[in-house]
Amino acid sequence: MVERYRVEWTYEGSAMASYDTYDLPGAEQYQARVAEDPIAKDVRIVEYGPEP
Repeated sequence: MVERYRVEWTYEGSAMASYDTYDLPGAEQYQARVAEDPIAKDVRIVEYGPEP
């Protein structure tokens, strides 16, 4: 069973955006890139669950 991870964030009060990946290092790298954006808020990684 493959785990999935989701990077979630908002842009200055807009609807939540997200990016899904199958590896934690990839999620961490994407999180770091989004966090560099000055208008990105509440950037976090959540475990999305196993692949269906």
